[in-house]
Amino acid sequence: MSLNQYFASNRTIYSKEKSIDLAERFILDSTSKKVEFVSILNFGDSMFGRNVGGAMANGSNPFELINSATSTFFNGFDAILLNLEGPITASTTNCQAKAYSFRFEPSIAEFLNDNKITAVNIANNHTFDCYEKGQVDTKKYLLGANLEVFGDSAPEKSYFIKKIKGIEFAFLGIDLTINYNLKPEILTLIKQLYGEGKLVVVHIHWGEEYRTTPTPYQILIGHKLIDAGAEVVIGHHPHIIEPMEMYKDKPIFYSLGNFIFDQIGEAENSGFGVGLSYQNGASTTVKTITIHPYKIFKHRPQLLNEMDSTKFCQKFLSEISDYHDLGCSVTF
Repeated sequence: MSLNQYFASNRTIYSKEKSIDLAERFILDSTSKKVEFVSILNFGDSMFGRNVGGAMANGSNPFELINSATSTFFNGFDAILLNLEGPITASTTNCQAKAYSFRFEPSIAEFLNDNKITAVNIANNHTFDCYEKGQVDTKKYLLGANLEVFGDSAPEKSYFIKKIKGIEFAFLGIDLTINYNLKPEILTLIKQLYGEGKLVVVHIHWGEEYRTTPTPYQILIGHKLIDAGAEVVIGHHPHIIEPMEMYKDKPIFYSLGNFIFDQIGEAENSGFGVGLSYQNGASTTVKTITIHPYKIFKHRPQLLNEMDSTKFCQKFLSEISDYHDLGCSVTF
């Protein structure tokens, strides 16, 4: 890993006791053969149809501002995940005739791969917009483009396991917008994966659209997921940002907001990515969460500058006891 990649994936690391200069940390870490860093980036609601698809047909790239030819932001991560709000299918007739029914062209799968997305969550209320055939096609195209797919409604197909630099992760997708009841089998599965020593990263589609705070049910479910052994809970569906909390020293992000979408309104065009950094050492794993806030301009997210990022993070992270208005990262 280069120094630039190290900065991209970690920025500045903060804990209760100290802040660590990254350049010095990079030198120290680089000299240890036993230490490796794993960095994972998570995004929320992403939609490549409707006006986004039309703009892409005219040459626009939704990723061009956040990961332009001059940016190395995505290069610092070992895995990049997003929530795909709709099916990838060539079918134009066998789709639901509801007010908000999405469909994406088959070329989107390769497009995601080309833009360094590595895994896609399909557990959401738009996956079946083109019925069962649409979901089958979605998995076919994504897997054909060498992307991981997770979030199938069947618990045994709702996750995938990936070993990255010696750390074994289980990425699990859950939808609670069509069926509001969390299947007991999901909690059993998380307990099993946790018992096998895997770090369980949960993406969950839940809550109420355009609500600025989590519902009591979201909080209840979030706590149950952590109690079962989840390492982190990544929420989406409200299309706007909701708060986070640390529960038993584990982060729950209730809503990341939109990532790539064509909605209007300031709240609907604001969001953030969640960076998760793990240090795999001889005996300990240091975990750092980093918030990457952005604004969306004509379907294209763009990271905030340093000053605006700091302002956002000071407000967003103010309720976390480990945070002392120092930046956008917290070690826990």
